[in-house]
Amino acid sequence: MISVITVTLNAEKTLEETLVSIIRQTCRDFEIVAVDGGSTDSTLEIFQKYSAYIGTLISEKDSGIYNAMNKGIRAAKGDILFFLNAQDTLYSEHVFARVEDAFHSGKRPFLVFGDVFFTNKTFIPHAQLLQTPNEVKSYKNAGYNDPAICHQAIFYHRHLFDVLGGYDEKYRIYADFDFNIRAFYYAQNRYVYIPEIISNFDLGGVSTIVNPKYQRIQAEENAELRQKKAEMWAQIAKRKFLCSKSFSSLDGGYYLQFCGVRLDWTPFMKYFALEKIDFPLSLNFAEELPSEFRISGFLPLEGWGRWVDGHDAEISFSLNKWNTGDQVRISLRLYLCLLHDLQLTLSLNGQAVGRKAFSSDTVRKTTDVKVEFFVPGSCFLSGENKISFHVDGCSNPKELGISGDDRLLGIGIQTMQVENHFCIPRELRHWYEFAKPLTLPFHFSGYYTPEKWGAWLEKDADIELFPLSGTDEPIRMLIAYRTFLPDNDQRELTIYADGVKIREVCFPKDLPDRGILELELAKDLLESRTSLQLTFRTENPVDVHERFEAEDDRLLGIGFERVCFLPLDEDAPPLPEDKPRKTELP
Repeated sequence: MISVITVTLNAEKTLEETLVSIIRQTCRDFEIVAVDGGSTDSTLEIFQKYSAYIGTLISEKDSGIYNAMNKGIRAAKGDILFFLNAQDTLYSEHVFARVEDAFHSGKRPFLVFGDVFFTNKTFIPHAQLLQTPNEVKSYKNAGYNDPAICHQAIFYHRHLFDVLGGYDEKYRIYADFDFNIRAFYYAQNRYVYIPEIISNFDLGGVSTIVNPKYQRIQAEENAELRQKKAEMWAQIAKRKFLCSKSFSSLDGGYYLQFCGVRLDWTPFMKYFALEKIDFPLSLNFAEELPSEFRISGFLPLEGWGRWVDGHDAEISFSLNKWNTGDQVRISLRLYLCLLHDLQLTLSLNGQAVGRKAFSSDTVRKTTDVKVEFFVPGSCFLSGENKISFHVDGCSNPKELGISGDDRLLGIGIQTMQVENHFCIPRELRHWYEFAKPLTLPFHFSGYYTPEKWGAWLEKDADIELFPLSGTDEPIRMLIAYRTFLPDNDQRELTIYADGVKIREVCFPKDLPDRGILELELAKDLLESRTSLQLTFRTENPVDVHERFEAEDDRLLGIGFERVCFLPLDEDAPPLPEDKPRKTELP
């Protein structure tokens, strides 16, 4: 039986959605263990409404979330434990069935985990989030190499808690990371990853937002646990690489006997385990970078980050190759000096992997500009790697009479994140739904949280297609759309390809309020590119809050339902019929 432990405190607005996602599971062998911290709203009434599914209900004061989760562990009756709190939901009705199958496989695992989809239901500004919303976080390469798996993605066998105890409550923010370190060390190879999205994980908790109140605690706990993880890895590596006869101690150290030659174990481990970088990595250029990273071609540190010194800059680091995925996403937050057109070329180990163009005609802001590149995982090397930046179009503010600054400026880097991006192959003639996470070899950004029919564009939204190099023939891109046109307002949509305007659409004059938008991606757009970025800009979107005096503060103009790619000479495939909505549970 699966025991779902749900911790709450005044969660009346989000709890019912969480409970319904549990109750709808096709696998019926579960119980809900409700641990409430003494709510004063209608949280307890909602639990009572679903009392038929509640195995245990505890309502009393606690000393924190991990104290409450430990109470749930002690009260749970199932052999498999899972933690899903209010505001988070199970992704599909088949999650429990997939997990049960994995636990009953021949490997007899202690842990089973999958992926999560990040949401932002509370509309926290993106700049305050430590993760990117509306994205799938894949844990495909997690395990004892990377035990930092959020609890919304992982199921534990009760045996782990019996042997290791519960969460260490001295950690206020990352006690789940601490438990995972201990759990994977104990489990060794007895864990299973399933390629399923386990839950919708809503960002905004203490561990996923930038909050000055908790930054010191986050930094201290994170540093301590990273060291603990390194020590665990070293212990596992000794077992993994060495047999007992070849591993011996000498004067408090260790050595490896290999073909009659004694090798000191300490530098061996230092190189192969402790000093290489794991993905994901996150760099803040407003701070001194860790010693594992070597940079060149950057101007001195400023409060917001660093400028590229003239045209070229470089970051070098040593990578643990085994944790790179099929695709790797490099996300940058830039500071632009847009006196005229700029172009940024990103290279990895001497090979150009992407270009971005910036023009003052299309870029509306010059601070906190977000840019992403996608790189095949095979481009990264085991060991030394170099990410290079080349900038064309830099300007000297002094020569242009703007200020006395005589530096050659173009692009400054605020932050950089490098993480795995797992995707399914792109298929021609297939309609992909914007209502689901589109983990494809094209990337979507600038959309609101997906709804059942699709996703609304924010004022600016991007679709990046990759890889496109070597494409011989042009293709068509079809987008099934809907518009939001109260009072017969006029809407306009402008489409850019790598910063160049290629199409303008007027609603409702050119198109009805629901239909298919068609774009021809000509051969000259596809040649000599590692990716193609299409930008959709909605003119005069509707401010729902202002127009209707509603709580909804989104700016809505056009929504995307589905997207399809096909050759020029083929007719569009029919749109799939919308599935009937399921009757809501009482």
